[in-house]
Amino acid sequence: MIPCNIKVLGMNVVPTLKRRILDFSKCILIAQCLLAGEKLVVGQTLERTLVSETRCVNALAISSDGAKLASAGATDQIKIWMLNPHEDLPTMLTGANSALAFDPTNNERLASGGEDGEIRIWNLERKTSDLIQAGAQEVLALAFSGDGNYLACGGVDGIVYVWSINEKKWIVKFKGHSKAVTTILFTPDDKFVISAGFDGKIIEWNLTTKQTVFTLESKSKIWCIALSTNGKVLAMAGADSSVVTWDLATRKSTENYDGHVGAVASVAIDSEANMLVSGGVLGKIISWDLEDKKKSTTWKGHHSLVSNIVFSKQGQLISASLDDTIKVWTRIRCQDKNKVSGAKNETE
Repeated sequence: MIPCNIKVLGMNVVPTLKRRILDFSKCILIAQCLLAGEKLVVGQTLERTLVSETRCVNALAISSDGAKLASAGATDQIKIWMLNPHEDLPTMLTGANSALAFDPTNNERLASGGEDGEIRIWNLERKTSDLIQAGAQEVLALAFSGDGNYLACGGVDGIVYVWSINEKKWIVKFKGHSKAVTTILFTPDDKFVISAGFDGKIIEWNLTTKQTVFTLESKSKIWCIALSTNGKVLAMAGADSSVVTWDLATRKSTENYDGHVGAVASVAIDSEANMLVSGGVLGKIISWDLEDKKKSTTWKGHHSLVSNIVFSKQGQLISASLDDTIKVWTRIRCQDKNKVSGAKNETE
């Protein structure tokens, strides 16, 4: 029997035959674990590495269907990668280097922003864009609402802007941060915007009343936040090397996850697997079991700061780094009668 903690070596590019063999091996592993009544352990393999050639990957976004991946870097170019099915040559666009966001309701609509303060909303099918002037000195964060009706923007001026897609105008400017807004998102019901920044504040804003709902404070700069799909758990990370989770109902911190050396630059929550994933400045990716509150997996492959982490609809974890690469990890996942957790599986 293949042991449940089998280690599968990563490969930069997996040819068709090898990929089929790998997928078949995963099926055997899952079947044997379940037939034996053992708890299935989640592992991961490095499916492929995408070389950005944009001198550092600063921004990453994935379409809601998991088919398209957008990346941007220091050369002010946007690359659109076809993930599922995979195509080796990406489409090239011009006009962003620091922020990207896909419209969840339209896989052909992408928002981009950069150092010049400009925001563009792209029609990827036509390869055309509409220019928006945000007023920010530099755009650092973008997020669409779940219904695709609004686009939120944050930048170095510390102001949170919200653009109406239908009205084609800025409908509100939230002022509450004293330093740059580095990360931003909508709550699942699209009624609130949550922003965080270098002032150590997390602020929730009410889109209807245009008022502050609450403010949470950290002792260090916040680089990134993530929200569970039910809107109950917020994860934040930044300069102090730990990841902190908050219960938004009680507005109290629930756990500190320590495992990185140096700042944590990216964080994501996989609610289906009850897993938190974080990326550090040294290139290490760590996943945490939110139920056990323990480190479950350490993923190695990057050699510099992990700037972004996203999950695809197909169950892939995709990470971007300042080492000029994007890595696509395939995970073995199965919801058995026990719970899903992680296996330590380090890939150099």
